[in-house]
Amino acid sequence: MANAAAAAPAVELSGTGAVARAEAGATGAATVEVAGANASMSDAAGLELGMSVVGDHTDTALVDGVSVAQDVTEGTDVVTRAIPDGIQMIAVLDSEEADTSIDFALDLPTGPSLESQADGSIHVIVPTEIEVEDQSDSARFDAEVDAILGGAANEDSLDNISEEQWTALEALEPVETSIEVVDTTVATVGAPWATDANGQPLQTTYELSGNTLTQHVQTDDTTAFPLTADPSWWWWTRTTAMCAGEIAVALVPGAKAARILVKAKSYIYRSAKLKSAAAKLGA
Repeated sequence: MANAAAAAPAVELSGTGAVARAEAGATGAATVEVAGANASMSDAAGLELGMSVVGDHTDTALVDGVSVAQDVTEGTDVVTRAIPDGIQMIAVLDSEEADTSIDFALDLPTGPSLESQADGSIHVIVPTEIEVEDQSDSARFDAEVDAILGGAANEDSLDNISEEQWTALEALEPVETSIEVVDTTVATVGAPWATDANGQPLQTTYELSGNTLTQHVQTDDTTAFPLTADPSWWWWTRTTAMCAGEIAVALVPGAKAARILVKAKSYIYRSAKLKSAAAKLGA
């Protein structure tokens, strides 16, 4: 029922009913781990986010690659799926005796803020250190690159760059940088949805209190049970724009090309192919 109600395809979990995992790659940037009604995801940099249904469960099983925790609260089971961009945790309310307000405890990194969006989703925002280039020094670097390449370099001319030009490019002083702290969206809790056994959508909203996210579902005499309700973690880095260096490496193979393209941003804008790729990715 949970699979049928959910639009996102599942990534198969492996392990046991007690602890199951899906490795990064299948799920994008994150490794997903599920233990009962608790789920977490972590990336290679050590950032970890978690979500769990507040309550107890009597039994957990791994069924067709998804985790099923029974009776987490009275009349409510929890189905947890790894999905291509993160985690989906679906509460299945068996009958009208089940509580239609479901509490999800959020396990967040230090110093986050939660911001509700117009569509009902919630952004998880964390102060993040980033390296920022000095703009005047960046202009100096690009001018020196132009001087070495003659100002006419484009994507198709890389094979024509001489060894002397590569040597000169690699000898350039790198662009000066500084470290700044910026607020970065690291994940999004998707907009809430709920549906009854007949596939009818139900009115549902989130309420935030500290690190507890409560999903409220409105039912009436026509609601057919069981019903499903869902918040999903979407791992933000899965859809973030690639940096100029990543675009360069992806589209122009070769170590030398990658090194210089990471530095020479103006080159990106002279190359029609790279400029188009950057625009599509939002870079």
